[in-house]
Amino acid sequence: MYISRAFRLMLAAGFACFAPNVSSAQEIAFPGVAWGEPAESVRARLVASGYAFQGGTEGSDQLYRRADSAWVRVDLRDGRAIGVVLVDPAPAEQAEARYEALADSLRAARGEPDEVSPDARRELVWMSGLSSLAISVSRGGGLRRVEVAWRGPGWHDEMARRREERPMPAGYT
Repeated sequence: MYISRAFRLMLAAGFACFAPNVSSAQEIAFPGVAWGEPAESVRARLVASGYAFQGGTEGSDQLYRRADSAWVRVDLRDGRAIGVVLVDPAPAEQAEARYEALADSLRAARGEPDEVSPDARRELVWMSGLSSLAISVSRGGGLRRVEVAWRGPGWHDEMARRREERPMPAGYT
């Protein structure tokens, strides 16, 4: 079975976020990016890894794209990284295989997921403290896609703020 370069990088990223001797929230993080790292530093790391900076979003997040169509969104809070989403668009027959291979690899590294969604996204979530790693397969823009989302401390608070929801209690994250 052919596995694309992008997917091999996703697999490597999946394994890289499970350092065996780390017990903090940094245990789950996008490879090479520390939670709370300044946006400029994150940009330098991603550009050096082959991503082209595409600009910012309305929420002041950053978007990056690789030559193979994969893209990354870095979620920011006060100019610092709190989450990263990697999306790998693929033809339907490849997306399922990519998702299954990544799910198997993550189960081998972390055990069974802490959460399994009952919907069509087939999302699996592993958690460590205030950080999480989720993988899902979904349809977007006419293609199936595999999505890997790393969420760090402060991510839930920031998303609630953006949706103008009631904030979490002080000190929650």
